[in-house]
Amino acid sequence: MTRSACPLNAFRSSCWALLLSLAGCAEASVAESAVAVCQRAAACGELAPGGLGACVRAETEARAHVARQSDDPVCLASLDGLLACVALQPCGAGPCEGCRGALEVLDASRRSGRCSFRSTDSLCGAAGDDLGLRDDGGLDAGPGGDGDAGPGGGGDSGTQDLGVVPEDVDCPSGPGVPNPEGLRGPCCSRRSNAERRDAVTLRLNGFTFRSPASLAPPPIGATPLVNALLQQWVDEERFNLLVEVAGDSRTVTVTLGGGIRERASMGDAFRFASGDAPVDEASRALLRDAGRWDPVFAAGVYEGDQLDLEPAESMVVWPAFLPSGARTLELPLRAARLRGLSLDPTRTCAGRRDPSLEPSGFAAGGTFEAFIHVDDVLGMRVVNPPLSRPLCGLLAQTVDLDEDCDPADRSSWTVLPEARCVGNACWVGRCDPATTCNAWHLEAAASAAGVAIE
Repeated sequence: MTRSACPLNAFRSSCWALLLSLAGCAEASVAESAVAVCQRAAACGELAPGGLGACVRAETEARAHVARQSDDPVCLASLDGLLACVALQPCGAGPCEGCRGALEVLDASRRSGRCSFRSTDSLCGAAGDDLGLRDDGGLDAGPGGDGDAGPGGGGDSGTQDLGVVPEDVDCPSGPGVPNPEGLRGPCCSRRSNAERRDAVTLRLNGFTFRSPASLAPPPIGATPLVNALLQQWVDEERFNLLVEVAGDSRTVTVTLGGGIRERASMGDAFRFASGDAPVDEASRALLRDAGRWDPVFAAGVYEGDQLDLEPAESMVVWPAFLPSGARTLELPLRAARLRGLSLDPTRTCAGRRDPSLEPSGFAAGGTFEAFIHVDDVLGMRVVNPPLSRPLCGLLAQTVDLDEDCDPADRSSWTVLPEARCVGNACWVGRCDPATTCNAWHLEAAASAAGVAIE
């Protein structure tokens, strides 16, 4: 385990103070915890005289920022366990000294895919960067001088940058993003649902896949190629999953399906890709179905502004497109659903933009879940010139990615299916991955933003 290179001797540049700030006691409020850890930091000589007030404000916001990065209670509990241990160490101890057990619990949570914090080599090796915080501790002294925060010291008027995303967020931009100036608000929406709470229309705009392993971010330190590529297509509005909710009572009807962004001359509207699927007569039955991109229906329930869906009634085929408009990928999904999509009071945003969270760049607002049946993807290809690969080979991570899967011989598959589907009824487990399991379980932390659906 490596020790942090962050110095411990100044309020202005203290990773230690940030680690303390994130700890918190289970029985204390965030504000009470911030006071406690700042008092301890002052006792350890971490703060300049008179800097307690500025510290409490900064530490409270830092803990809130970390909480916004994950909606998984197991992840947050393991993070809090480690940071609480760090906070209770003697003055002068290096980050994570004596907290190996708590660190192992957090690492196990991240390896399982439950934690989606940015990561480098280890939490303790690069504490500030690992949590998406500034390397210098994120606390500026302000105009009063070198960290002096008391009356006359200028600390209360100092600035801070703890990675908190402001309302005027930096939304996706670049040559591939259509009309980036039209993206608004904390979740980069294209239209507010404030005046249409009984007819909410959304686009899922951020995904961090937890499973299957072939779509999930790779181990710490590696580049998330597949996940990042899919998110790039989402950012460029070429890979669109649209959600339309009819009703404002507890029980609602939801339409779910792949979408196409209209031409620039049509504004920023989207439409379901119904009837647009190309037909390949020489391929498998699914690819010969001209209606496979049609949207499907699901029963939904509002609990306040949180939306939960039952599994969709039939298969959702989710297409992606090249900039030219040609198909690059289509992902057939069984039993697709949304869980715990926590919308804001206007029902426009679920999650928010946070570029520090890789690869999606969005803090999650809920969970998207579905199943990919092996038979459904046979004969399908991912075409992103110069890349052209069988989709099943990419999902199974076969030894030879140029060959399609052979369901009868899985010896070369490194990512085996762990679920089973019979029709549109799917479940995880109770099957043998090498023989009887026939589907991959897809699960992703997802965000959503309001759009116009024509």
